[in-house]
Amino acid sequence: FKRVNELLLDLRPQWNGDWKSFATLVQQRQEHIDDLAFQIVVIGADGIMEFSNLAKPNDRTDLSGREHFFVHRDAPGRDKLFISRPLMGKVSKKWTIQFTRPVRPEAQFNGVMVISISPDLYGQFGDSMAIGKNAVVTMVRDTGEIMARYPRNESLLGRAVSDAPYQAANAARSASFRRTAQTDGVERLFGYYKLPEYGVTFVVGEALSDVLAPFYKTRDVV
Repeated sequence: FKRVNELLLDLRPQWNGDWKSFATLVQQRQEHIDDLAFQIVVIGADGIMEFSNLAKPNDRTDLSGREHFFVHRDAPGRDKLFISRPLMGKVSKKWTIQFTRPVRPEAQFNGVMVISISPDLYGQFGDSMAIGKNAVVTMVRDTGEIMARYPRNESLLGRAVSDAPYQAANAARSASFRRTAQTDGVERLFGYYKLPEYGVTFVVGEALSDVLAPFYKTRDVV
């Protein structure tokens, strides 16, 4: 999150409306972001795409209906990182999470700069964790949408989670709970950690049967 935000803050003041020069600048930054981003977009004040490193200069895709456009348009003068729900990209044709900031926060609304990240990047963290075969790792937005998940399941991206303990108004920053998952019906022990500054919560769930396996083994021996 911090790296993407820093990249937005680095690129934003250098956008001058010139597609060619900005494309060169983005290309120079590629070595620093190849493990993170696959699309950088600039949306004009009218909602029409003015730049994309994945499109041609004459591509005028209309992005005025995207949440990450009107959330900045409707709050001129507010310079804050916004992280979208998962979206199917109009240009990339892939699932993406959009990290965005207004182009010129010190003046009137003049568009939005976007860095698109694949949800798989966050889901892959599960590969490096020593968790059971029935475990899940999920990134959930404060509005309830599933943003990323391990194991990978695109049908769950954007699906809303409801009534989870971490969604309560008085929920602690981190805690654990037990419940049957809404997504696959498996009973699990869950632990979560909230990041209010980014509006997301990370949740790890391990199947109750896996957690209790050592107990069952010892019980059977006894």
